[in-house]
Amino acid sequence: MNKNNGIALVSVLLVTFAIMIIGMGTLMLTNSNLMVSQNLVSHSVARTNAEAGIDAVIVALQNEVAATGRLPASMPQPSVLLPGGGTVDYRLTREPVWNGNIALIEVEGLGPRNARYMSEAVIAFTSDGVNSGVRPFTGVVQACDYVDLRGSGQIDSFDSRTGSYDAGSPGRSAHVQLLGSDGLAELRGNAPIYGNVYSTGTFLATGSSAVHGDIHATGDISMTASTNYAGNVITAGRLEISNTARIAGSVSANGDIRITNGATINGNATAGGDITFTNTGARVRQNALAGGTVSYTHNNHAIRHVEGVTREHGSPSPNAPVPPMDCDPIGLPSYVERFSGLPTDNATLTAGWPTTQFRITPDNVSHYDDTHNVKAWTVASEFTPQQAHVFDDAFRSTVYKFNDVDFASNGRLEIAGGDVVMFVDGDFKIAGDAALTIAPDSSLTVFVTGTTELSGSFRMNDINVVNTEGVPAFAIFSSVQQDSLSGWQPKGVKLSGNGKLVATVYAPFTNVEFSGSGEIYGSVLGKGVSVTGNGRIHFDEALGDVEVGSGGEEVAGEAIVLLLSRR
Repeated sequence: MNKNNGIALVSVLLVTFAIMIIGMGTLMLTNSNLMVSQNLVSHSVARTNAEAGIDAVIVALQNEVAATGRLPASMPQPSVLLPGGGTVDYRLTREPVWNGNIALIEVEGLGPRNARYMSEAVIAFTSDGVNSGVRPFTGVVQACDYVDLRGSGQIDSFDSRTGSYDAGSPGRSAHVQLLGSDGLAELRGNAPIYGNVYSTGTFLATGSSAVHGDIHATGDISMTASTNYAGNVITAGRLEISNTARIAGSVSANGDIRITNGATINGNATAGGDITFTNTGARVRQNALAGGTVSYTHNNHAIRHVEGVTREHGSPSPNAPVPPMDCDPIGLPSYVERFSGLPTDNATLTAGWPTTQFRITPDNVSHYDDTHNVKAWTVASEFTPQQAHVFDDAFRSTVYKFNDVDFASNGRLEIAGGDVVMFVDGDFKIAGDAALTIAPDSSLTVFVTGTTELSGSFRMNDINVVNTEGVPAFAIFSSVQQDSLSGWQPKGVKLSGNGKLVATVYAPFTNVEFSGSGEIYGSVLGKGVSVTGNGRIHFDEALGDVEVGSGGEEVAGEAIVLLLSRR
């Protein structure tokens, strides 16, 4: 009996000990969960404070830029009051890291129980101040009414801000754009285009020019060339693809799509109307969606034209038309009018013996007198520098007014000492074996009311399209009015020759013709633009950021802050 009592006592003790262990474990688990919950709350509070601190700093920066028009030299740490009377507990861990107009913000949020949370944001300001200028140079070839590309030279882009042009690695921002309503873009040559094509009207591809980008049109698109197109084809009209044209992307039309011969579409085909295959070799590698029907007109019923899914009587989303833009966004006639009021010296700048070399600075015009008893540089007093508002209504610039400018044969024109502006109330011509040299810190801006011609073996020095001050090194603004799209009457802009031309051409009321075997580094805008020969055009993407018609004085205004990343 005593033995049994001993066993019972041990059993009771073991059970009691087990219950105690379970109770202590439950207590410890409860306490651990409570600590975890507190840590989570503390972490959440710290993270919330860090995020709120980032927002507070961004708002403070935006207010400072709006008030001063300048990027702040130091990062503020504003106090943030909560509705209950408390504050957001955070701190800036270091001064901002600036890269141009981009700043890195690092904020540490603080919470209970010594909780810490680090938050970062990368923000960008649109500019140091408010600028009212426009950016007219957004493509390699821009035309109000008509683009006719009949040449064989490559059309591509590069960015002079990151390096010089590399023919082995062409950029793909050489966009061809129609600006006026109901324009026409026609590719009749075999020049490869490394960019997109935008037509406000019709697009025709009859030559073998490969387009390494997308094609957009408001009107009908007809592609009859047997060549490759690297992007998508999108139109608010109808689309016809024939011969052995090969589309690497997808095609979409608000109207009908007609695919003939051995044309191939590697992507999808989407039509608001019907999709029709007229030959056995036509293919769509993916899907076909039609608002109407999908059919073929030949008799071989075994041919499968669509390798993916075919859907008829669907409701595809319509394509938006290419929006027309202002052909003259800077208002060129207003500048010509203000220059026309300048007093004139009735002087023509002409290179001829004994003065074939001219140097123009903002201070004066000088020439080299090659007469045997002179042989020296002398100031040409017949050319008077005058002061006028150019693209800056707040400041005056030096302007030279000429009746004509004519450099031919062995003429030499040098621009140095800063920005030089010419108003040529007549013709501007540099041809033959003439040379133009522009210093790296200088620029030449020419306003012309007559014919502009750069031809022959004319050559330039090796300069960037946009100089160190962010200004086009050589810009031509032609105000010639031309109603007809053909011929050169009354006058226009002609660029030809076999040399290198660094120029930005702005001629919204006249034709611009580029021919020959040379190269253009820059951009061309005209009423109509025609490209022939095997000359090459290289668009400098830095031109896309050049603003024209803006004041040089920064003024305060609404600051725009872009949040690039956050974590």
